[in-house]
Order: sequence, then C-alpha cells, then structure tokens
Amino acid sequence: MISTVLFDLEGTLVDFQWKLDEAEEALRQALVLFGFEQGLFTGANYAEIRLRALARAASPQVREDIDRRLTPIYDQYDQDALSRWSLRGGAFELLQKLAARGVRLALVSNIGRRAGWAVLDKFALRGWFQLVIAREDVTQMKPSGEGIRKALTHFGAKPEESLMVGDSLTDLRAAHDAGVPIALISGGETIYRDLGGELPDYRISSLSEVLDVLSPEKR
Repeated sequence: MISTVLFDLEGTLVDFQWKLDEAEEALRQALVLFGFEQGLFTGANYAEIRLRALARAASPQVREDIDRRLTPIYDQYDQDALSRWSLRGGAFELLQKLAARGVRLALVSNIGRRAGWAVLDKFALRGWFQLVIAREDVTQMKPSGEGIRKALTHFGAKPEESLMVGDSLTDLRAAHDAGVPIALISGGETIYRDLGGELPDYRISSLSEVLDVLSPEKR
C-alpha cells in the first residue's frame, strides 16, 4: 500500500516553462569560462551539467566556486519560469484527496527555494506538503535519487510503499536510483525530450490518474 507520494514541481504540478536550451547554454558557457572543456557537457541536461562539473572538482573550494557561478543562472531561469507558470488541472484536488486519505506528501524539485515557495504560495499548495526539498537542500540534484532518499528518511517510508510523480527522464532516473516506482505524466518536459527508451512504472495523462495507481478500487 502506498503511504507516501513525492511530487516533482515544474511540468508535474505546474506547467513546464523553463527555457531549457537557453539555460543550458548559459550554464555550459559559465563553466567553459571557468576552465572546463566544452565537450564535457555534450548531451548533458541542466542538472547533469552541474553534476559533471562537480564530479571533476579537485577540492571543496572548487565545488563552491562552481556553485557560485551556476546558482545565479538557475535562479534566473527559475524566476523567468515563475512569471509564466500555471497550475496543472486537478493538482489542488489531488493533493486534497491524498491528504484526506492520510497519505504523506512531499515535494522533491530541482527548482530553487525562492521560486519553489513562491509558486506553492501563488497556487495555495504549500499547506498540503509535510516536506519540501529544493535544489539547495541536496548535494546532487535529480537525476540523482538523493532528494527522494532524503524524503523517505524524513518520513521513515519504505521505497516500495512510496510513489514518485514526475514528468521527465530526470524524474524517472531519480526515482529508480532511489528504488521508488514512478508515475510519469505526459505533457511536461517529455514534450521537449523523450525518454530514450527508458520506461516508467506507470504512464498517466492527468493528475487524477494518480488515484488509480494508488488504489484503483477506491477511486
């Protein structure tokens, strides 16, 4: 029985508005100016660019320098997306129903705290979550499963009794890294990038279908 549901934010609870190509180019160029080779980041998405750079950092000081260069770029594109985000249909109703069933709810997002809290407040979603894990709360963003594992530890939840709800290959890989099944909703980041043959545990087309995944007979 699923007792804990973890949600991604952008593309899942709100529509996808991040300017991926533009942001990723800004991140790559910042790291090239720092001394990294351009080719290191070939094929890497906005989260993997940071992960690849940090993996080659020779010291904690270099790691801090990398983040000082990249954090303002992430924040800039978070704020840009915040100006356009709209709530996904059924998001508020789903959270309300899950909370009424006693399901523990967490948000695990690569969005930073400033924009994340702002959008939760904008759409009156903050009160439904017992835990919010933003970009600043982890060492490694998704596709690492660090944030998901942190949420499970917080709740004392077992991976097999939990569910991740996301919209991207990044979410899928993070969930599987943490051993948690994932329901992947269409219409988010996958509009821009496919899954490359990797498969989620569940495919859903609307947030209301999360209830079917949890307990179809009690819908």
